[in-house]
Amino acid sequence: MIRHVISMICKDIIVDQTTNLVSYINCLEELTTVKLPIKVNFQVGTLWEKDTNDKEVLKMKIILEAPSKKRDKVFESKDMEMHKKRHRVNIFVNGINVEEEGIYTIIIEHLTNDRWQTDNKINLEVKHKQQ
Repeated sequence: MIRHVISMICKDIIVDQTTNLVSYINCLEELTTVKLPIKVNFQVGTLWEKDTNDKEVLKMKIILEAPSKKRDKVFESKDMEMHKKRHRVNIFVNGINVEEEGIYTIIIEHLTNDRWQTDNKINLEVKHKQQ
């Protein structure tokens, strides 16, 4: 069985090729802008574990929920074979439309037994600062 361990949103993710250590750069929890609408780029770093040595398949997606509760799927993976006990998935999310001030929720889900399961919800607060 696959289980979600952690997810975070940030501006950049660096994985050292020699040590396989990962650095999450400029983690996002709040964004202030002087104009709306804007396009926002960010990365989502996730870590998954499996509880057996058997080969398992991970399929995941990311949904963006706006303050208005409008939902958009911004990423859906193909089937990914998990050969190791832990598996990192780092996703670059390009050009998300941010149209209003408020709390945006990034929802991480994975497919289990033919049903989507919500694993994590990360809030990103967008503030509109008048000039």
